[in-house]
Amino acid sequence: AGGGQRGQLFAAVLEELSAVRSVVVFDDVHFADEATVDLIRYLGRRIEDTPSVLVTAYRPGQIGRTHPFRSVLGELSRHITRIELLPLTVAGVTTLAEGTGRDPVELYRASGGNPLFVTELLAHPGQALPASVADVVLARSHQLPTTAWDVLDAVAIAPDGLTLDVVSELAPHAGDDVDRAVGLGLLEVEEGRIRCRHDVIRMALRDNVPPARSVHLHRRLVDLLSSSPATPAGISSLAHHAVQGALPDPAVRWSLVAASRAASAGAHRQAADHYENVLRFRDTLDDGQLADVLDASSYELYLVGRLEEASVRAAEVLSTATEPAARGRALRWMSRLAWFQGRSGEAERHGRAAVVVLEAGRSDLHELAFAYSNLAQLAMLRSDGERTRHWATRALEIARPAGDVEVIAHALNNLGSSLDDPASAQLLEESLELALGHHLGEHAARAFTNLAYQAAWRHDLSQAEDHVRCGMDYTEASDLDTWWWYMRGTRARVHVMRGRWRHAASDAEAVLATQTQPVMRHEALVAAAQLAMRTGGDHVEEAVGAAVRAGPAIGEYQRLALSAAVASEWLWLRRQESEALDAQIGEALTAALRRGDPWGAASIAYWQRRRGRPITGGDYAEPVQLELRGDLAGAAGAWAKAHMTVHAALLRTELPDGNGVGAVDELVAFGATGTAEALRVRLHERGLHLPPIVTRRTEAENRAGLTNRQMEVLDCLGRGLSNADIADELYISQKTAEHHVSAILMKLGARSRSEAVARARERNMLWS
Repeated sequence: AGGGQRGQLFAAVLEELSAVRSVVVFDDVHFADEATVDLIRYLGRRIEDTPSVLVTAYRPGQIGRTHPFRSVLGELSRHITRIELLPLTVAGVTTLAEGTGRDPVELYRASGGNPLFVTELLAHPGQALPASVADVVLARSHQLPTTAWDVLDAVAIAPDGLTLDVVSELAPHAGDDVDRAVGLGLLEVEEGRIRCRHDVIRMALRDNVPPARSVHLHRRLVDLLSSSPATPAGISSLAHHAVQGALPDPAVRWSLVAASRAASAGAHRQAADHYENVLRFRDTLDDGQLADVLDASSYELYLVGRLEEASVRAAEVLSTATEPAARGRALRWMSRLAWFQGRSGEAERHGRAAVVVLEAGRSDLHELAFAYSNLAQLAMLRSDGERTRHWATRALEIARPAGDVEVIAHALNNLGSSLDDPASAQLLEESLELALGHHLGEHAARAFTNLAYQAAWRHDLSQAEDHVRCGMDYTEASDLDTWWWYMRGTRARVHVMRGRWRHAASDAEAVLATQTQPVMRHEALVAAAQLAMRTGGDHVEEAVGAAVRAGPAIGEYQRLALSAAVASEWLWLRRQESEALDAQIGEALTAALRRGDPWGAASIAYWQRRRGRPITGGDYAEPVQLELRGDLAGAAGAWAKAHMTVHAALLRTELPDGNGVGAVDELVAFGATGTAEALRVRLHERGLHLPPIVTRRTEAENRAGLTNRQMEVLDCLGRGLSNADIADELYISQKTAEHHVSAILMKLGARSRSEAVARARERNMLWS
């Protein structure tokens, strides 16, 4: 500004940095001119003689071989500390996405871990491509010559990328332009394919392609790719370009092939999308083809949890089906979908109608056996063991001589799920083995789901967790979202029983935020209500009301029993009376005793006894049996053995020498502050005066500054898991698990894992 020479300016800057400890930062050096680069070189040679630090930031892809800063990097290489800012990992994206309801894996896939894109996507929920991200991408692309737009347009409309040979057919100067776009971070070249570096980049570029040009490019790509070998990826690309190019015959032909291959490979979301694309050209299909596509589309939509859409497709099939076998199959399928949507009466009507139609025709024994097994399934869901055995036996009488493995696996699953004895697990395991051995994904998913549900019902929590873990791994890998979400609801309820409040909240909230069907939501509603009551969370009455109403709305016994247990605990907690709820509770308890369901009866009877209600004899699980015999200490021990800490602590206060203060402290330490406060009020009335409970677990947890993910890792350490086990349980890499463990040790000031666990227990930070 004073008109001095460049040398004087450089010396003045150095003098400033020599006089005061400073950090001087040159950002976006890839845009620097020669004079700025010279200043960086000048300071870089002398900075170590000052108390200051010099930082330069740049995009490596934009520092090419001829960039003036390249020589500075080489000249100062011995004095440089390089910090490469890698993209965020899946674990990092997961941490940023906590509490937003966004799927971290999908977020990572769209952004490639780019921090700017991640934060912008999180800041604009509901927008696949925020305008701010599109602006960044387009600003960067405008640095390219106009010829490069031919390359960008072609690659942007191809989600799986294109080979250089194909791009060269569409764009002149493709080689040089690809290199320029790679340097700007827009494209990447991997294994001979050119693709956009991140999905959000592709979307921004794709949305900028003029419509007519887009159609023209898609049609050109169909011509070019049709001569390539028919690999699965190639077929999927051909289908995509034919659909987007509005070419009916190629679109139908290639989409059908792609859908069939995707379904066989377990890529059911992709298969569902391909069938939906076929139906965009339904006017070109004859009646038989249309019925087949609608049927296949309905099944794939069902597998991935798009149940309402599946029902629409199934209704179309039923409306046009005339042959007995086709109509019977359509009715049986409508029955299945109706149950999933909470319409059990409609499910029963369709199921019985299917049997009537198929028995009259007897032209398709597979469908008849499946219709029998469907009625067995509906009876099992009503907890009607006699009818379950009747219909399952009839199904097996047809299926076994014919070697119909699908029906055998289905019927065994129904039989196994209807029994509450060791034989149930054995039959379910047999069904699972058959399904896995014959690649019957839906039936394997059902078996995992029912094994987990039954183990949780019997309070065999370790086995329930094993089945949930294996089942969720299997269904996630196979795109069987319906059962993945179902098991996540079961996992939420198991976490509540274990007292893993954060885990329970995470699972329950995710299920309730994404699932709309009653049967898919019920366990999460129960978990959310129990969690709110026991931890003293917000909106307790709202959570309890939703859970209590859900069971009767579905109408199945096990749903009624779960909702009744919530209602009984609520009335104890709030010391309220309700004729309506008492009637609901009494009906469920009577049903549990009539069915000989010891744990279902015990889960209700426990809270009824706390309320002072008389309990008649019956087949209860061991803890309640002991309590009825007057062995309160034994009953408390049995509840503790079943991991029901809340139940055990409350029961111990009723012992002759029961320590009420100790029970309150135990509940607070466990995180059950809502239950602890209710107990404190009762003890106060007995003359034991304790101060109100104001501590919440979040306060205790945050004292060490641990993140939510680190709290989950700490919980794993408390259970003695290795880094490899932690990685498996939390779906992170082993290296990420190691980083979290190191951070926990540092924040707790511990020298070992065992010392960290001990310190966490002292500070009431462990969930279990």
